[in-house]
Amino acid sequence: MAKRLVTEADVAARATRDPLVVDDDTIVTPSALDLAHARGIPVVYQGKRGQAPVPEKGSGTVSAKPETEPDPFSQDGLYLVRIEKGRRTVIRLGG
Repeated sequence: MAKRLVTEADVAARATRDPLVVDDDTIVTPSALDLAHARGIPVVYQGKRGQAPVPEKGSGTVSAKPETEPDPFSQDGLYLVRIEKGRRTVIRLGG
């Protein structure tokens, strides 16, 4: 199956703030993620990507959290995101 690419232009063309759904067949450019965050568009990860570890509040470390926890990107701050072999690791560096 072909991958779907979401670019900054795709995010800029969105008329609503409906969530941007990223599944295992979607590639989102870093600039598209930046613009989505700046415009308050939630990014929802599904499939294997949605099972990646998320950071604890302000800890700078990574730990697994239940799916009931709020989106780690809902708080302002500086984040480091690493994607390796389709797995996302997010580390919150500060507020």
